[in-house]
Amino acid sequence: LEEFSSADALGNPAHFCLSADGAWALCANYSASTLSVLPIAADGSVGAATDSKHHVVRLNPQLADRQEACHPHQVRLDP
Repeated sequence: LEEFSSADALGNPAHFCLSADGAWALCANYSASTLSVLPIAADGSVGAATDSKHHVVRLNPQLADRQEACHPHQVRLDP
């Protein structure tokens, strides 16, 4: 395998999903608590993120000793 292109996913992806048309990569960034959307060009190269969301919810106080923030593990598209 050879790296063809790369782009900043705005975090450290734990998982990514390609759209059905192959035009978008959606990334779940575990430590950054973000989800990001990156375009895939016709030649297969990955572009800069076009959107991102920082995932924040009120955490359960009973988990404070082991979870300091949200950590997205996966992103999936609903057909």
